[in-house]
Amino acid sequence: SRTEVRLLWDSENLYVFFTARDRDIMGYEKKRDGFTFNDDVLEVFLKPDIHGEGYCNFEINVLDTVYDAFAAKESMPMERRWRQWDCKGLETGAKIRGTLNDYTDEDELWTLELAIPFRSLPPCAGQPPQPGDTWRVLFSRYDYSVYLENGQELSASAPLSRPAFHATEEYGLMRFVKP
Repeated sequence: SRTEVRLLWDSENLYVFFTARDRDIMGYEKKRDGFTFNDDVLEVFLKPDIHGEGYCNFEINVLDTVYDAFAAKESMPMERRWRQWDCKGLETGAKIRGTLNDYTDEDELWTLELAIPFRSLPPCAGQPPQPGDTWRVLFSRYDYSVYLENGQELSASAPLSRPAFHATEEYGLMRFVKP
């Protein structure tokens, strides 16, 4: 499913904007840090120290429900990474062009905006990136639909060797540049 992502940054935030084409928009989870990956969801993975440990995961569904997580060590068991951290100051906004949870009609798309404050990302130690800094990043999507083969599609911005969105060594690189 066609998905586009655009990025901007300033000294305070990383701004992310997604456009996700979607013929069958669905979502149910409303609890923060709930199982949003069972819904149509867009994800941002950030690893500021490309050679070190620690990364952040932001997952937001079509209902604008936030799941955010920080793994201090990538060897940390999955169950210990989740629900133990909230990104203070995170701003999100999801908008739908279609009808939610109605597979009898055809929807158009949904969009998602995020403002991720650098000061709240543990790997940044409260400091924003500088021009020339490079981070590992992954943008991914879970799309559930009656129009998709097997009813589900996973996609990512990096060519992953397996469907493992937490394999940080396979993330793409993002360099911060001056305007």
